[in-house]
Amino acid sequence: MLNSSLSTKLIATMNELTDSYQPWSAAKKFFFRFFFVYILFFVFLDGFMSVIVHATPLVGAWDSLLNVVGSTVFGIEQLTVKPNGSGDTTYNYVQLFTIFCLTVLCVLAWTRIDREKHHHERLAYGLRVFIRHYLALILIIYGLAKVFKTQFPYPTYEMLARSYGDSSPMGLLWTFMGYSYPYNLFTGLGEVMGGALLLFRRTTLLGALIIIGVMSNVVVLNFSYDVPVKIYSTHLLLMTFFLVLPDLQRLRQFFIANQHVEPARMTELGLNKNLVKAGRILLSIVLVGMIGTNIYFFVKLPDMMAAGNRDAVLYGQYKVTEFEPEILSTRLKWTALVVQGSGVRVTTQDGSEQNITWNADPENGTLDVFAFSDSLRSSTMYYTHLSDSLLKMNGWFKGDSISMTLRPVTKEDYLLSSRRFNWINEYPFNR
Repeated sequence: MLNSSLSTKLIATMNELTDSYQPWSAAKKFFFRFFFVYILFFVFLDGFMSVIVHATPLVGAWDSLLNVVGSTVFGIEQLTVKPNGSGDTTYNYVQLFTIFCLTVLCVLAWTRIDREKHHHERLAYGLRVFIRHYLALILIIYGLAKVFKTQFPYPTYEMLARSYGDSSPMGLLWTFMGYSYPYNLFTGLGEVMGGALLLFRRTTLLGALIIIGVMSNVVVLNFSYDVPVKIYSTHLLLMTFFLVLPDLQRLRQFFIANQHVEPARMTELGLNKNLVKAGRILLSIVLVGMIGTNIYFFVKLPDMMAAGNRDAVLYGQYKVTEFEPEILSTRLKWTALVVQGSGVRVTTQDGSEQNITWNADPENGTLDVFAFSDSLRSSTMYYTHLSDSLLKMNGWFKGDSISMTLRPVTKEDYLLSSRRFNWINEYPFNR
């Protein structure tokens, strides 16, 4: 009798849930199906989860398909450059086009097979849960990268020495962001807060609205400063709008019509409570693990980079005060030297720059110099410290005997580093 009563209540509850939703229009069903398939394709083929697919043998078949699409549709013989530091490669755009086409085919097939379906409330709920946690993970990680100031480190010697005119738009943005930790903290906390609010159903709308503000700024910066994350950032913003979509009418009533708004309905759609609880525990473990791993990396990265610079012989920036012989062409006369990590950048009198590397022997004071443009040609130079403020270098470089005196340049020698915050400015200091 008890079991019969429970079954009756369960059936009545399920019927109530099913009947409480109005049938969707054909257009609404089509656009939802399109968005559902497209977002899953994008996340697992071009987004953060793509590492799963690209770590399996499936990536070979996928790359072959992209090469066929690239050659057939766009006349690209071979997609040789895969996603790297840039997420806006030709590969990415061909992939985006292919995802779009596959989505259309899948939706057409879905519509033909599932004609009798009145709505997709369960799928919409599931997709909403997936997007909430996906965005939360991405935004929290990106936000922590700003809080711990690893995404935008303080301008390096190389960036400080470069003129505005020789900076790339992206380099200019990185210098602007890297200069100020308070601004990094402000933007990072906005991303972390918005992402954290998405983890809870009751605060999802507030988190999504915060993220729309944050990500709109990110997307505009990416397009305005040619940062190659345009595709990905735009899709993150698109996903956030999806989270706000069910509440658009309520937002309009509250903010525009100045009307009373009923609370949003919170329902599990009759899902098994134990299954929901297990899913939440699993998601919590994954999120805590991934966020914790990134925090550990962000904490350790500055020390790792500093250690690499400290180990670099002659680390720092130098200005050439004397150079011999005078008869050399301006293309060969060194005027400045930046040693950072394993790389060395030489600036010559004609304004050009050349990247070189060297193997240093501090005990003997020798440098085996190699030019990246001609790795087979090497030369030996010698260095000695005349004083704390002067360095002497001489030897052979590109077949010529050269000798120079160099003066170390510190970051405090630059106005950008030495000019601090001022509460009082009698006159604008804008240079």
